[in-house]
Amino acid sequence: MNENIILAVDDQEDNLFVLEQLITEYFPGCRVLTAVNGNDGLNIIARNRVDVAIVDIQMPGMDGIEMCRRIKADIKSAGVMVVLMTAHRTTPQFRASGLEAGADEFLSKPVESVEMIARIRVMLRTKQAENKLRAQKDDLEVTVRDRTKKLREAESYYRTLFNSASDAIIIHDLNGCLIDVNEETIRRLKYDREQLLDMSIEDIEGPDFARTFPERMDTLRHKGHLIVETGHLAGDGVTIPVEVCSRLMDYKDRVAVFSIARDMTERKNLLDQLMQSRKMEAIGRLAGGVAHDFNNILTIIIGYAEMMNDSRLEKTNRAKISEIIKAAKRAASLTQQLLAFSRKQILQPRKIRINDIISGIKPMLDRLIPENILLFFELNSAHGCLEADLGQFEQVIMNLVINARDSMAGGGEITIETGDIDLDEAFRENRSEIVPGPYVFLFIKDTGQGMHEKTKKKIFEPFFTTKEFGKGTGLGLSTVYGFIKQSRGYIYVESTYGEGSTFKIYLPRLTETDCGNFIKDEKPAARATGNETVMLVEDETSVRTVARTMLDKLGYSVYEAENGNEALDILKQHGTENIDLLVTDVIMPGISGKELADRVRENYSGIKVLYISGYPDKAFSDLGITKDEASVLKKPFSPQLFGETIREILDRK
Repeated sequence: MNENIILAVDDQEDNLFVLEQLITEYFPGCRVLTAVNGNDGLNIIARNRVDVAIVDIQMPGMDGIEMCRRIKADIKSAGVMVVLMTAHRTTPQFRASGLEAGADEFLSKPVESVEMIARIRVMLRTKQAENKLRAQKDDLEVTVRDRTKKLREAESYYRTLFNSASDAIIIHDLNGCLIDVNEETIRRLKYDREQLLDMSIEDIEGPDFARTFPERMDTLRHKGHLIVETGHLAGDGVTIPVEVCSRLMDYKDRVAVFSIARDMTERKNLLDQLMQSRKMEAIGRLAGGVAHDFNNILTIIIGYAEMMNDSRLEKTNRAKISEIIKAAKRAASLTQQLLAFSRKQILQPRKIRINDIISGIKPMLDRLIPENILLFFELNSAHGCLEADLGQFEQVIMNLVINARDSMAGGGEITIETGDIDLDEAFRENRSEIVPGPYVFLFIKDTGQGMHEKTKKKIFEPFFTTKEFGKGTGLGLSTVYGFIKQSRGYIYVESTYGEGSTFKIYLPRLTETDCGNFIKDEKPAARATGNETVMLVEDETSVRTVARTMLDKLGYSVYEAENGNEALDILKQHGTENIDLLVTDVIMPGISGKELADRVRENYSGIKVLYISGYPDKAFSDLGITKDEASVLKKPFSPQLFGETIREILDRK
C-alpha cells in the first residue's frame, strides 16, 4: 500500500514546525511536505501524489482560497483533500467562498491537537475510501472495456457467419414480421434489406402461410424446432423451393424465430432426373421383354406369308398376303423402335465423321423439307470423329428434322449445327450424369411452336406424342433417346413455348488417329439358296418349324433339335461330315446357344455358327458372345434374308 502524503502550507514557519511534529507523531506512516506560500505548495502537488493539503488562508501573494481553487481546477490534483485554516473568525460568507473554491474542511486557529488529529484521520480515511472506489472504478472500466471488445468481436464473428452462410437466414418475430436477414436472403429474394425488413413471412411464402402459421408456432413451442418444405417468392416472380429449419431464440430482449432456408432447386432437379431415369429404365425393360416375344411371333408371320406369296397364286390372294407382310414388317419396325428406346437393340458401331454423315443425307433432308421452311447447316467440327451405328445415327437426324418440320406448319427455319467440345465439371454442375471429356455435339434447332415444361418432361417417353391422333406412333424421340444412350451419349432439349426448340446431342469424340477415314461399305447382293446341310436348334416349336420350312425351300438339308442337348446327341449319331452350319437360338432351356456353339467348335471342327435371336445385345454380352466371333441374325427375318445370311457365312473362307 502506498504511503500517505500530507502537505502543510503556511507563511509562518513555526506553525509549519508544530504541525509537522504533530502529524509525524500521530501518523508515523505518513510523509509530511511543507511550503511557505501558495506557489511553492502548487509545485509540490504537481510533483507528488498528495492526499491531504492543510492550507492557511492568510498568506502573502496567493491566499489559501485561491490556492484551493487552483488545486481543484486541475484534473491531476482535483482529488486532493483541502483543509483551510484561519486565525480569523469565519463568517458564513467566508466559508461559502471556501466551499465554492472546493475546500473539504475548515479549521480555526488555534486548533486543539485532538481536533486536528481527528480531522486529519477523517480526511485520510475519506481519501483511502475514494482511492479504493477509484481503483474499483478503474478496474470496472477495464472489465467493461474488455467485455465490450469481446462482445463486439463476437458480434462481428456472428455477423460474418450470418452473412457468409450459403443458406438464407431469416429472423422474424412471433407474428411473422421480419427482424433481420442475411446477405444470401437479399441475393436470393432480389429485394434490398430495407424492403425485406418491412415485409412479413406471409409476403415471402404467400397466402398459404397464414393458414399454416398457427400450427407451425405450436410445433415450435412444443418441440423447440420445425422443418418444413415450402416456396419463397422472389422479387422477380420466381418461386424458389426451400427446406426451412426453424428454432425459437432470444433476440435483442425478445423471443424470435430463427430460420435457415436451404434452396432445394438443385436437389429437386436431381431427384426429378433420377425419377425420370428410373421410369425410363422400367419402361425400357418392359419394352425389351415385349419386343422379344413379338419378334418370335413376327418371324412366324413373315416367314409363312413370304413363302405363301407365290407367283402361282391368284392376284387377289397375293395382294392380301402382301398386305399381311407389310403389316408384319411395320410391326417389326415398331418392335425395333421399342428395342432402340430400351437401349437393347443390336447396334453395329463403326468410326464415322459427323459432317460426312450430314453431308451424305443432305439431299434426303432437302426432299423432306417443304419450300416454306429454310434449312441451314453450320458444320463447325474440326474432325468430328465418333463411333456409332451409321444407319441408326442417320435415322436419329431424320427423326429430329422431321419433328422440327412438323412443329412449323406455317413455315420457319431449321438449323443443324455440329462442333467439337470438351465438357468439364462446370458443365456437369446441373447434369450430374455426364462424364467429363471430349465430345462431338449435334444441335438441331427450329423456330416452331416450342414446348411447355410438362411436355418437355415427357418428350422422350415411348408412345407420348404431341401430334394428332393417327399421325405419330410416339416412338420417334424415344428411339432417338435410346440410341444416344446406348451409344454412351447424352441428349437434352431446350424449349420455350412459342419460341421453338433445340435438341442437343453429345457423343464421345475419338482422336484423329483413332478415327481413320469414313468409307461406306458396299456389299454385293448374296444369293440365298444352297445344298449344304444345316443343324437347326430352336426351343420355340413354331419358330423352329417355319425356319425348317424356309431352309427346305432354299434347298438345304436340315437336322433340327429342340435344345442343345438334343443337338449334341444328333451330332454324336451322325458325325460332322455332312453338317456345314449350326443355326442356333441364343437363349434356350438347358445349355445356351453360346455353350452349344463352344462344344461344337471344341469337338467338331469345321462347323460354322449363326445365332438367331429376338433378344437384345445385352443377352449376347451377358453370355460372352462378341460380334467378332459370331454372326447374328435378328428376329424377325424373311426367307430371303435368312438365305442370304446363311449363304454369306458358308461362302466365307
